[in-house]
Amino acid sequence: MSTEFLYESKIAKIFDDDNFEHRSLQTILNPHSSVWDKTTMDEKIEMLQKIIKNGEVLEYLVESYQADHISFRNEEVAKSSISGLCEIITYMVKEYSKKIDEPTKFVKPIPGKKWSDFPEKQPIAVSKTAKKFIDNFINPNYKNNEIIKTGFADLDKIDGGFHLGEMIVLAGDNGNCKDQFMINLALNMSLHSKVGFISLHDSKTSLLIRMLSCLSEIPTFHLNEHKLSENNILNLKNCAAELEKRELIINDNYIHSTSFLIEQCKKMVIENGVKIIFFESLTSNDDTKHLKNIIEYDLQLLCRELKKVALELNICVVVSSKLTFKSDKDGVFRPYLTQLRNETQQYADRIMLLHLPCFYDLHNKIDERLKNVFNVHLCRNRMGSLATIELHVNNSVTTFTDTNDYTSNYFYY
Repeated sequence: MSTEFLYESKIAKIFDDDNFEHRSLQTILNPHSSVWDKTTMDEKIEMLQKIIKNGEVLEYLVESYQADHISFRNEEVAKSSISGLCEIITYMVKEYSKKIDEPTKFVKPIPGKKWSDFPEKQPIAVSKTAKKFIDNFINPNYKNNEIIKTGFADLDKIDGGFHLGEMIVLAGDNGNCKDQFMINLALNMSLHSKVGFISLHDSKTSLLIRMLSCLSEIPTFHLNEHKLSENNILNLKNCAAELEKRELIINDNYIHSTSFLIEQCKKMVIENGVKIIFFESLTSNDDTKHLKNIIEYDLQLLCRELKKVALELNICVVVSSKLTFKSDKDGVFRPYLTQLRNETQQYADRIMLLHLPCFYDLHNKIDERLKNVFNVHLCRNRMGSLATIELHVNNSVTTFTDTNDYTSNYFYY
């Protein structure tokens, strides 16, 4: 006559089957039993997941398993539970290691799409492609699909716009409009290209309100409080039509690891065909916990993988990064490239330091002209020259426009 152990009745209840074949847990905890090979490692893991999801503490369950078998003088069976769990853990670690070694395979193929849609790039012979390459530049009707216009003429004058395959870093101090500048760029570029926006800090609703504020020039406070005039309401209706023209995908998923972030980038490219992805934000100080949603956070790994994704999928990746300005000997706050962490600089094709002079005007002593000035210091550019671009900022709604007469040679501090 077989004996029913106490833990077995718990397992039968979890699997809703009094005759559940594996209620003895021998297939999970006893690698020497005859039923061990009746389930695969993945099936064993699935069973453990279901047990844990039903509120059972695995430690207590194993203790109950051991105590019940010891009471019936099955000491060897009780001891085997450690061996069984060790084999399962070993298998899980090996599988996890494979994923770490092959981060590009984190995303499962999507119906209708294959990874072969992004084939490996082959070496080219310059002698065979030079003539065609040069002819493209000579042809006045040639359109370079590798460049995306930013919507700011002064910025595009430098080398045409943002290039596919690039990783671009927008760095600035808190209060210097990094994220709002990204939103302006995303709105401009989504008129002509498919754009993805991954947010760590804002929900979809919050981002849409900020975008509406940019397009309608209605302060976000009025939108949130529903303090709208008749003109505001009419303006918002027009903005709805404007937003419909833009190919913009917002992703506010909880980003719990670097690998998950890379997965989300790839999914946006495969499912939505995006050509440029904006991501806020990389931290630039020593406290990496500042980036609240990243758990498995490694700045160097993240930057490397983002650059790899840009090259692999032929997209442009734009990230924002925090740095802390320091005042110079004249007491003026300015950005310095040295304030940006080396891990971020290492993989960036372009670095733009953003500076809002009026933010530091605590005593209202700033020149009147600078009160609506936003400086973009292009201090690294692998594709072209360096420059300081001056944009006009509407401080009430934080929108940016060209000054039309200002693109200086690069100057830096």
